[in-house]
Amino acid sequence: MTVISPTTRRLARLVGMVAGLFSLLLAVQTSAAPSVPVTVVNPSSRPALSSSVDDPGRIAYQSTDDKTGICSGSSCVFHFGPVPAGHRLVAQHISGVADLNTTGQELSVFVALESAGTVSVSAFQLLFASNSPSSSFDQQVLVYVDAGDSLQVEESVLPTVAFSSAINSVTVSGYLLDCTAAPCAPIAH
Repeated sequence: MTVISPTTRRLARLVGMVAGLFSLLLAVQTSAAPSVPVTVVNPSSRPALSSSVDDPGRIAYQSTDDKTGICSGSSCVFHFGPVPAGHRLVAQHISGVADLNTTGQELSVFVALESAGTVSVSAFQLLFASNSPSSSFDQQVLVYVDAGDSLQVEESVLPTVAFSSAINSVTVSGYLLDCTAAPCAPIAH
């Protein structure tokens, strides 16, 4: 049996480490080589199709229906739509201002789709302060409205309370999906 001295072992380890480091440096050098420039010809008559995974045909949407001086009685209805052909509205926020003829009341807000019939898809409530007949709200929602359908928002109060002729408005914000840029999957019911 051959005996290897400790000095020879250290020398063998050192040669192995240097060889490993050299091969690692060689691999990094080869992968960091500059790429070859590419020129893409994109004529205006036939432009290249491109899309963003995070933004597939999204168009910012914001619409306000102002019923100032129009609302009376115990409900006020705001209409948004219809959604243009080839698009889908994704409503993300509903905000508004309501003014009543008294203070300390509860306001119910119903969000509905108008198509063949009116179908409620979301609802929330807010309480007016005891010292103010006006209140504002900003509610996060997620409502999908397909082409040809409309969105409706109704504010309701108890029958003994009425909307005043002061400011009453609702704003819907979100985005329109362009279903011609990327097909819109059917909404599961």
